[in-house]
Amino acid sequence: MFSSLVTIPIYTSTSYGFNNSEEGADLFALRKAGSIYSALTNPIVSIPEHRIAALEGGSAAVAFSSGIAAIFNKTISICQGSDNIISTTLLYICSVNMFKVTPRLFINVHIINSDNLEDLAAKSDHKTKAIFV
Repeated sequence: MFSSLVTIPIYTSTSYGFNNSEEGADLFALRKAGSIYSALTNPIVSIPEHRIAALEGGSAAVAFSSGIAAIFNKTISICQGSDNIISTTLLYICSVNMFKVTPRLFINVHIINSDNLEDLAAKSDHKTKAIFV
């Protein structure tokens, strides 16, 4: 889709024009690919996503503004209330701090001061969805 672009242009708009109301309706109904509103789709983000997917042989990719945003998204994607996450304190401190507030989402987080697999496994049970090391 964007393979001919060498340098990605900077789009300073947050919204995009449509040629007619039918095109706008098709874009918002996801019947047509294109940019709608920068909070949803944005060429500055979608071009690298398409390129990464192509490099990895995937059908799609999702870019995040930070590693913490990616970890949080994955956490809330795989967990629901009363599920468990196990984390070591030996991670990047922002990851540990994010996990400290995750119980607000009713996800139980066990943070231990070890990277020993046996210590981590000891905290695991049938509700454990992820172990971050």
